[in-house]
Amino acid sequence: MIASKIRQVTEAAEEGWKELHLSYVAEQDGYVQILVANESAKSA
Repeated sequence: MIASKIRQVTEAAEEGWKELHLSYVAEQDGYVQILVANESAKSA
């Protein structure tokens, strides 16, 4: 099974940090891959 979830950051976090929450319950042992990307024109 492959699951995918997306949580975008709003402009409210432009000048600081924003805590993000996602939940997922694995049905079996395995690995989790997490990707965080800055796709804006501003540097991180």
